[in-house]
Amino acid sequence: MYDVNEEGRLHKFFFFFFRTDPRLTFDNQKFGEVVVFDTTYKTNEYKKPLIVFARINNNFYSIIFGCAFETYEWVLQTFIDVMGMKRPISVMTDGDKAMRKAIFRRLCINYDHSTLIGMRL
Repeated sequence: MYDVNEEGRLHKFFFFFFRTDPRLTFDNQKFGEVVVFDTTYKTNEYKKPLIVFARINNNFYSIIFGCAFETYEWVLQTFIDVMGMKRPISVMTDGDKAMRKAIFRRLCINYDHSTLIGMRL
C-alpha cells in the first residue's frame, strides 16, 4: 500500500511480507501478541522514519514481517487495519516520545498509565 504526493514522489509506504509468504501468516496467527516496532529516524533523503515490524517466533528467531514509512500514527493505524483489528498485547520500542504517543493513541483502547510496566512516561 502506498501513496504519492502532488510532485509524484512516494509519500506513504506500507508493506507486509506475510501477504506473500504463508509461513509468515502462520507466525502472525501463532505469535502475534508481541511486536517489535523499530525505526531509523529521518535518516533518508525525504526525512521520513523507516519503521520495521518484527516479532520473535517459537524458535527465538527474529522475524521481520513488515516495513513502512510515514508518521507513526498512520503506520500503526494501517498495521491495525491489515491485522484485522487485532492489536498486539506487548510492543517493544526504543522509547521515542513520538512513537510512545502514537502507540498509546492507536494501540491502547482503554489504558491506565499506572498499569504499564517498563514504560517510562
